[in-house]
Amino acid sequence: MGLGLMLLIKGIGFITDSKLFIGGEAISFLGLPFNLLVGIIGASIAALLLTNKKLPAAIVLIVFGFSIGLAFKTPSLALGPQMPSLQLPTAADLWAAFVLLAIPQIPLTLSNAIISTSEFSKKLFKGRASKVSCRALTNSIGVASLGAGLLGGVPMCHGAGGLAAHYRFGARTGGSNLMIGGIFIALALLFGATAISLLGLIPLSILGVLLVFAGIQLMRMLTDVKGKRICSWFSSLSGLHP
Repeated sequence: MGLGLMLLIKGIGFITDSKLFIGGEAISFLGLPFNLLVGIIGASIAALLLTNKKLPAAIVLIVFGFSIGLAFKTPSLALGPQMPSLQLPTAADLWAAFVLLAIPQIPLTLSNAIISTSEFSKKLFKGRASKVSCRALTNSIGVASLGAGLLGGVPMCHGAGGLAAHYRFGARTGGSNLMIGGIFIALALLFGATAISLLGLIPLSILGVLLVFAGIQLMRMLTDVKGKRICSWFSSLSGLHP
């Protein structure tokens, strides 16, 4: 409930922001923030196409957002991939990351990235989510983050918010992750580090619409809560028993 409300509030903030892009300038149209008008249109598109299987709402929203972005900005692109190099952290790096990043992140990772994601998966997909256990999520986060860190990337984790967004906009199988991953790999191979400028073309309000619908999906879980449950793996680890 709390995370869903946070996503909803953040999404509304993005939609009502006077700036069209992150770090950009305020743009007005007919006396109203242009970003707000884009958000209203985007929300209407999402509402109309939310259950449409032939025209997925999220894809249409992103294409619409890119179209708006291209009308105002020209991305700085350079062809060719940028190969990562091996980054070996020093003892000082590991200690600083442990104190400043790992310890503060533990509560959020356990609650949102592991427990909530596991329980939410089981609620949405029933028996098909039997392998989405707390232990499996923990292992995948650890392995992926170690690999990303050694290649100079940012550690990543799972999240109930991302799962809610994928499901709300029509994702029902692992194919959606393969599609997103394939797109990112293609962009990286084509444009290298400059591919990030393409993401800057998406207006704030379009991001806001995605967050609003994801937040609503998470908040809907509250209507189905019948008791307090936590993963058996976390229960045994902490000594707690539901």
